[in-house]
Amino acid sequence: MVILGVYALFLLWLGYTEYKKVRSVGHFVVSSRNAPWYLVGGSIIASCIGGSATIGTGGLSYEIGFAAIWWLLSAVCGFILLTVFLAKKVSNSKALTMPQMLEYYIGKRARFIASIVIVIAWSAILAAQFSAAARIIASIANLPFQTALFVGAFLIVGYSILGGQASILRSDLIQTIIILSGFLLIVLWFIFFKGAPIQSVKFEFFNEKFGFDTWSYYMVILGGSYVVCPMLFARILSAKNEKHAVGGALFAAVGILLGSFLVVMVGVLSKNFITADTLSDTILTNEIFQLLPVSLGLVLLIVLLSAIISSADSCLITASSVFCNDILRTKSLATYRLFTVVFAAAALALTFCGKNILGFLFAANDIYVSGIVAPVFIAMVTYNGRRMNEKLAIAAIVAGGGLGFYAAVSDIKYYSMLGVLAALVLSLIAAFVKDKQTDTVTIVS
Repeated sequence: MVILGVYALFLLWLGYTEYKKVRSVGHFVVSSRNAPWYLVGGSIIASCIGGSATIGTGGLSYEIGFAAIWWLLSAVCGFILLTVFLAKKVSNSKALTMPQMLEYYIGKRARFIASIVIVIAWSAILAAQFSAAARIIASIANLPFQTALFVGAFLIVGYSILGGQASILRSDLIQTIIILSGFLLIVLWFIFFKGAPIQSVKFEFFNEKFGFDTWSYYMVILGGSYVVCPMLFARILSAKNEKHAVGGALFAAVGILLGSFLVVMVGVLSKNFITADTLSDTILTNEIFQLLPVSLGLVLLIVLLSAIISSADSCLITASSVFCNDILRTKSLATYRLFTVVFAAAALALTFCGKNILGFLFAANDIYVSGIVAPVFIAMVTYNGRRMNEKLAIAAIVAGGGLGFYAAVSDIKYYSMLGVLAALVLSLIAAFVKDKQTDTVTIVS
């Protein structure tokens, strides 16, 4: 409990130091575009290895083995596509958010519709982070889960509304080091002190519990969420220049790959010592935590808390920034902070709907990736002075997003794959039947 208090005070102090510097929306949303490559990359790693890649993926690897690495390996594949095809264009943009860029590449209506989809999806992602944080806090303070939810939300919101993107970038590099080194220590402890038989680990990418159909879903839906992502675009927009943006993206890809391997190995090695049936969401916070000596247990809690907070604060800033910049079209810093609290409350309410951590993330990705990724990616890579046909692009967003939404509520995942296909086909047609560039909006330099 003392460690949790100290950690919370440190984050709030860091947020407060940046709070005194924040004088504009640009500083709050993209850190005045002055971040070096290592802060950009470190922040991306910390944000990607959040509740899903720790509590979620740790439990998944316990259930299906090493094949769980595809959760973040698909992310690396998607992120490479972002780096190769989009990073320079994003960095050279003068936008504050990803939807604002759509006004240049597609049109004003597309910007508004995409913003609605993003706000809904990121609220679900934030709910996943709140659920993950509650697991940790409940373990540390011996609190009921629902009480821990409110405690965690208060900490995350309090930290996020103070310094905005600037404090997130500066804290995330430290949290990345904590996350990677912490999981490395735990893997080494399992092997050298607990005697986990490393030779028994099956380094297989497919097995009877993880087949081609699941792999396809991971690559398209999960990987796609890293190709076009408002949260990752915000990091790239925060870079000093194009060189720092690309360098940070490459650094992040390596770090995410290393992190995915370490998290999965913790889950796989723990199978040698955990025999009781248990919920996958509790593997790291309960069963593995109880296996570790006190010192390493403390390390695990700090690692998990770092991972979750570094994702949750980014989700909050993303949702509030998109809503305020692209829907309300306001430049009021107070309004941005207000809606940071509003979206935190909405996400908190979602946590009571009964889904587990991975359930929230899959639902969010079903909606977002099916409707947004293909239109945005194709609009950006095919732009040649004339943007894609806006009506067809909107049809792609609505058709893909609608099928993704049905997949999320029905839990029939192939509808999200159909959504991606529908959005892709319509986007390709929209790129072929281009609109004339009739407005004078200046979003990309």
